[in-house]
Amino acid sequence: MKRVLSSTMQIFKQIKSDPMMFAACFTPFVMGALIKFGIPFLERITDCSLQEYYPIFDLLLSIMAPVLLCFAFAMITLEEIDDKVSRYFSITPLGKSGYLFTRLGVPSIISAVIAFIVLLLF
Repeated sequence: MKRVLSSTMQIFKQIKSDPMMFAACFTPFVMGALIKFGIPFLERITDCSLQEYYPIFDLLLSIMAPVLLCFAFAMITLEEIDDKVSRYFSITPLGKSGYLFTRLGVPSIISAVIAFIVLLLF
């Protein structure tokens, strides 16, 4: 577990160093704020009711966290493949299965938690 956590922290350091991927991780919170505050404001100034579309906005918000976070992890993985670093992960203590878990499983778990938090907040 310590190795998986170390590998995940390494990915987050790489995400933090890239402004585009860093912004992608916080975009679901920005979208949630825009949907929560922007849609009612838009309804007030235009006298148009979007009440029947609120479930669609909720669905959009629920899929944005997993899509954007997994996108950031996928870009890091592709960068490692391009740099031919991924070949050497099989001989590390993490191993090939640990490498795949930190690149595929961890973002899925984290994005599900973040999607739940975003839906609760907004």
